[in-house]
Amino acid sequence: MNVEHRTFTEIRGALSDHLSLIFENEGYSPLVGKIFAMLLFAPEPLSLQELAGLLGVSKAAVSVQIRAMGRNALCHKIHKGNDRKDYYYISEDISLKVIQSVSQKLLAGQQLISKTLEAISRLEQVEPGDQASREIARKRMTEMSDMYELSRCRLQGLQSEWEHRFRTRQ
Repeated sequence: MNVEHRTFTEIRGALSDHLSLIFENEGYSPLVGKIFAMLLFAPEPLSLQELAGLLGVSKAAVSVQIRAMGRNALCHKIHKGNDRKDYYYISEDISLKVIQSVSQKLLAGQQLISKTLEAISRLEQVEPGDQASREIARKRMTEMSDMYELSRCRLQGLQSEWEHRFRTRQ
């Protein structure tokens, strides 16, 4: 991202474009990057209608992407008083939420691998043609499980350190 811009609006636009590419590379719609940028710069929570208007897209398009963002802890929904609209914001501890989300995904992956390894180990008979496949799968999945465990342990340390820094900044 080129950071040599003359106005705040140019900086915000450049970051929005850059985030669109980053989120797209992660498998999201490029619109997620645009929404994230809008919420990142928003001093107050924004409604679906406000986001759609600011981005020049339909409310439905924003709704679909904001749900995906919510599932991945990238934003949160709140209600304001008697207003029936939903409003969205990025929490002050977004970095911690991202660490927790990644940790949960690693745990889910590790659990899937562990269950698969258990199922493979419980097999009483394996076709002769499947023996080599079974052994290489067991070896690879054991390595994957170890990698998941190491990653989760490192993330726990990172989470503790980040929580300390976050509290210190407050």
